[in-house]
Amino acid sequence: LPTSLGYHSQLEMLEVFQNVQTDCPKMSSVYNIGMSHEKRELQVLRMSAGDTTTGNVNSNKQRIKLVGGIHGNEAVGRECLINLVQYFCAAYGHDDLITKLLDTLDIHILPAMNPDGFAQAEHDQWTKGRANAQDFDLNRNFPDRIADRKYPLQPETSAIMKWSREKKFTTSISLHGGSLVA
Repeated sequence: LPTSLGYHSQLEMLEVFQNVQTDCPKMSSVYNIGMSHEKRELQVLRMSAGDTTTGNVNSNKQRIKLVGGIHGNEAVGRECLINLVQYFCAAYGHDDLITKLLDTLDIHILPAMNPDGFAQAEHDQWTKGRANAQDFDLNRNFPDRIADRKYPLQPETSAIMKWSREKKFTTSISLHGGSLVA
């Protein structure tokens, strides 16, 4: 279980992933879906009881995608997902609900879609770090069938789109945070 409630740096987050993979090798695997503009890895931790090495999209399990940190300055969702993977590892086999979730679902967790923004974020500077290193709001960078946006796709957005097409997720959840969330 988590030992502190502070914010994890990118390196510390990756260390948590490696620790979970070491502690729960039969139900976790780490993989990279791409790089941010500043060449930070977009690392995903996959959790599912059974074989997690193949990423088989033909599995009978539903694939769930959890994404945090689309806005780099929204650290609470990022931290919730980092703590969630540790809890999944510790609680499996002891908590009936967690055991059932991991036995029946294939959960892919990306706590930091915008690691560059997180690296730029500062306490009490509510807009700093929201966008990526190229000053694009990644939440508004996806194609839109209604609004005709001319923004170039950012590497983080392209990575998410490719990942979603390849894995064929049945459910996608994005965690946001802040003082004004509607």
